[in-house]
Amino acid sequence: MRLGIGEKAKSVIAWAVRERNTEPTVRRLTAAQLSIVAQPLTLERDKHYVQVRLKSLRIVNSRIAWKKYYGCIHTNATLADSRTGEAQFQSISTPSKLAGPDPKHADRILLKDVPVLGPVPYRGGNMTVEIGLFAVQSSDLAEPFLDVLMTMSKAAGVSFVTAAAPFVEPLKKGAERLLGLENHSTLAVGLAHGFSPVETGYYLVTDAPSHLVDGSSLRFDESFRLQFEKNDKLADYPYFVFSIEAETRRADWASIPDLRSAHDSLRALLHDPKTTSAKAEEAYTFFKRLALTSPDLVGADADTLVAEENARLQKAFGQGRAVAGRKKGFDIGPFESLGLYATPSGTA
Repeated sequence: MRLGIGEKAKSVIAWAVRERNTEPTVRRLTAAQLSIVAQPLTLERDKHYVQVRLKSLRIVNSRIAWKKYYGCIHTNATLADSRTGEAQFQSISTPSKLAGPDPKHADRILLKDVPVLGPVPYRGGNMTVEIGLFAVQSSDLAEPFLDVLMTMSKAAGVSFVTAAAPFVEPLKKGAERLLGLENHSTLAVGLAHGFSPVETGYYLVTDAPSHLVDGSSLRFDESFRLQFEKNDKLADYPYFVFSIEAETRRADWASIPDLRSAHDSLRALLHDPKTTSAKAEEAYTFFKRLALTSPDLVGADADTLVAEENARLQKAFGQGRAVAGRKKGFDIGPFESLGLYATPSGTA
C-alpha cells in the first residue's frame, strides 16, 4: 500500500523518522570524546560556506536481516537561497559495501566521509539536515530503480544550487516510491533536524535509547568510529556521525557551471578578431549579472570575480572602443586562472 508521505511530511526521511516509535538519540560531540573537535563557530550570513558531511556510519546484523536487503543512504538538506528563497539538495546512494543483498560482514560495515551538502553559501536562517540509512528489500525492480536514482543524484550533486534544482522533485518522488512502501523498506537509523543558529560541530546519531548513550564515556578514534567497551550494549545499535563545517573560501569555485560557461563564451568572443568592444561588453555584462546574483557565491567573492573579469576585458581592449583597439594575442585565460583568492590580473 502506498503511504501518503506528501500529506504527512516534507520528505520520506522526516516521515520515516516520525513514524518510528522512538526518536533517535543525538549527541553533540566534545573534544573529550573526539580529539579534533574545536570551539563551535556560528556561521555568518553571506560570509561562510557551509558543508555537511556524513563522517562515519555503522550497521549491525542484529536489527535487520540484511541478507534480503540493499543498504541505501538517503540525504536531504534545505537552507535559504538568495534567488528562490530556498535551496534543496538530495542524494540517494548505495556504497559498494552496502550494494546488493547479503552485504559481507554487515555487523562491521563502516562507511566514511559521504557529502550531504556543500560547500554552499550560508544565507542565514534555518538549515534542515536529514540523513537516513534505509534497508530496501531486494526485488527485480529494486536494483535498476536504485541505479536510476543514483545516476540522478550524481548529476545533481550537493554543491551547486543551479545544478541541483532540476533534480529536486524527481529525486523526491523517486525516494518516496523506493523508500515509502510498507513492508519493502525499513529505516535503520535516521535524523531530521533543523539548526538555527547554524554552528560547526560533530554529532552522533544512534538508534540506541538515550540511557545507553553516556556522554562521559563516549570515545571516537580518528576515523570517527565509536570505541565500544567490553559487553557494551551500545554496540547492538546502528549509528552515524555527521559534521557541520564552515569556510570563508570556496575551493571548488572554478567549477560553478553557469559562471564557467559565461566566461568561456566571453573568452571565445575575444579570440575572434572581428569582435568589437561593444560585443565583448555585452558578454561581460551577462557574466557580471550571473556572478552578482549567483546562489553559489557569497557576495564578496562575486564582487572579486566581476572585478577581475572586467580588468582582463579592459586589458584586452585598452582604451580602444573598436576592433582596432584590441591588443593582439591577448587571452583572458581559462576561468580558473581568474584566481578568486589570489587575483593575477590577466594573462598574456
